[in-house]
Amino acid sequence: MNLRSEVLGDINESIQSHMGRALLIFGAVALGAFALTVLLSVSHGLTERTDALVRQLGNRTFAVLGSSFPPSGSGLRLRARDARLITSNLPALTVSVVRNDTAPLQDHADWLHVIATDSHLAAVRGWTLLNGRFLDASDVAQTQRELVVTQGLASEWGWHVGEIVILKQTAFSVVGVVKTPPSSLEAQVFARTIVVPDRSVFVPYTVAPAWMTDSGLRVSGVDAIYVQAPTARAIPQAISAVANLLRQAGLRVRRLQWITPAALSSGLNRLKRMVQSTAGGIAFLALILGGVTLASLMLANVQDRIVEIGLRRAFGAQRADIARIFVLEALVVTGTASFAGTLAAALILKLAGPLPLPAKLSAFSLLAPSAFGLILGAISAWWPARIAACIEPAQALRQG
Repeated sequence: MNLRSEVLGDINESIQSHMGRALLIFGAVALGAFALTVLLSVSHGLTERTDALVRQLGNRTFAVLGSSFPPSGSGLRLRARDARLITSNLPALTVSVVRNDTAPLQDHADWLHVIATDSHLAAVRGWTLLNGRFLDASDVAQTQRELVVTQGLASEWGWHVGEIVILKQTAFSVVGVVKTPPSSLEAQVFARTIVVPDRSVFVPYTVAPAWMTDSGLRVSGVDAIYVQAPTARAIPQAISAVANLLRQAGLRVRRLQWITPAALSSGLNRLKRMVQSTAGGIAFLALILGGVTLASLMLANVQDRIVEIGLRRAFGAQRADIARIFVLEALVVTGTASFAGTLAAALILKLAGPLPLPAKLSAFSLLAPSAFGLILGAISAWWPARIAACIEPAQALRQG
């Protein structure tokens, strides 16, 4: 107990005698730990968002979009007959069409996102049916005014199977409730073309959207064609085959947009590498500055305490005892600083509102900066501690 108190007293005295340099070390290491915690949290968050976006699309699914999305009346438009061409020539693929509209609820100020589609969309996107059924082939063929709602919308309005929903002046009967992936802010930013908004309903694409002023022009066109391949590995071959068919149909394939799981992953991975290079550079520089300053402080301490070290050696202290004092001093400073930086980053990430980038704290992102700070302290103190341990009593007495 006395030895522990003596060591802690030595560490406290050394830090107080060089308070300016100690604060510089503390600040640099804390900044590095802060940046490293944010970096690891954002990297973890981006990895999770990448997986979520792939699930949004479907790991065996790719989408073909026209050259103007959302549609603006110009650009290259897809048509339902293009999807039928793919289905008839490539029966191994499951194909679905989508046209996006908005429509007001009768007697309400609320507008809903209306997805005009066919009977295959839920299966192609891998959604779960919670109640009732999804649209079927007869709904599409007979232009039935049937409607499927998302889980969030059904909960918000208390809608159930058999409910009558009026979009502007067109009445639809609810036939099912489907669970779609949550429409997160990040998903809307990074992959808005494939995200289904939470307040969405699904209707047969053959039903004329009477609520739209240009319904006569829009009903024949679709915004996207979703294609599900037999396996994820078959997606490149499926894309090639679909492109050849669309080219034969007279479409300029190069003007189309192709959304694939690999493309979604690649885009977010590029963003992750950019964040890693930026935040990682800040963390690296700050930690190196702290390590170099710490090493210089330890060397200065050795020079200032040569007489004290000699006396300790004269009274029986071993070289390991002398080295331990300097190493523990470095570990206390860097450990405290890295813990403070990590704690500050965790609090900011927890208490801050929506961030431009997704961040997810994990055990690794919380423990790694503190562990790195301790390793940095041990490395920075190794050489000064070795020099101090090699001081002989006679050398100290001559200097004294």
